[in-house]
Amino acid sequence: MKNVTRIREIIDERGITIEDLADVLNINKRTIRNYYYGTRVPGKVVALNMAKILDVELNYLMNKEQEED
Repeated sequence: MKNVTRIREIIDERGITIEDLADVLNINKRTIRNYYYGTRVPGKVVALNMAKILDVELNYLMNKEQEED
């Protein structure tokens, strides 16, 4: 079963390569590919850093619904 995040969608929209994101996050390209294809979900620290780099909310990146106030 694949993990559903918006990582692939956001990377594609922004035209960022897996290699570039891996370099900025200082992690292996294979790890980013796993996130991209949904075979793994990033841990909290990596997800937070990825959200900052991609300039999105963490909940949005991880495909969690925003609760309305």
